Amino acid sequence: MEFRKAGFLPQAILNFLVRLGWSNQDKELFTLDEMIELFNPKDINKSPSAYNYEKLLWINAHYIKALDNKQLEKLLIPFGVDLSSYIKKDALLNAKKTRANTLLDLAKNLKQIITDPTEYDSKSVKKFIKDDTLEIMQGFLKILKNLTSSQNFSQYEELSKDYMDKLSIKMPQFAQPFRIALLGKIGGLSIFELFDIVGKEDIIKRTEIFIQNYNKEK
Repeated sequence: MEFRKAGFLPQAILNFLVRLGWSNQDKELFTLDEMIELFNPKDINKSPSAYNYEKLLWINAHYIKALDNKQLEKLLIPFGVDLSSYIKKDALLNAKKTRANTLLDLAKNLKQIITDPTEYDSKSVKKFIKDDTLEIMQGFLKILKNLTSSQNFSQYEELSKDYMDKLSIKMPQFAQPFRIALLGKIGGLSIFELFDIVGKEDIIKRTEIFIQNYNKEK
């Protein structure tokens, strides 16, 4: 039950347990049918088994990546993540499930994207928000507000690169401030992937809130 609360899948726990003191050549991952077919108690090693938590995390990550998004969506509900009405849920899950070791980790990472940030990392703000940054961000928001249709990853990439070329600015000057505005911190997804998943309306809303908060703090 504690492993379940920590975000481990039953199939990962079973796969981990069957490998304690038993092996089949160099194979690490087994389906349930393979375990039933191959496992034999007579083949259990007499030496003490080693509990390797890092191996358990690796196995669990494998099973999370292999899950169908519909299954994953249901499993995330007990961890406080409901993606049923989220338009870009498949893109979001595909981007994040490959980087999570547990459902708990995945839920935490998803919440950082689907919810508005309530605070901004002060070190990141100090490093990347300069005198002209807010003007750069506002200029890009004007472009977004003039769009009459939704955009996808490649369209956001094209818009962003054209804007950066026009202003003769580098990627960090553009991407990191928007990551701070959208997530409250730097890092994570590529900026174009983030734009695609968050969507135009939330990009505008979160960025304007960040600008307002930043101006209040000055």
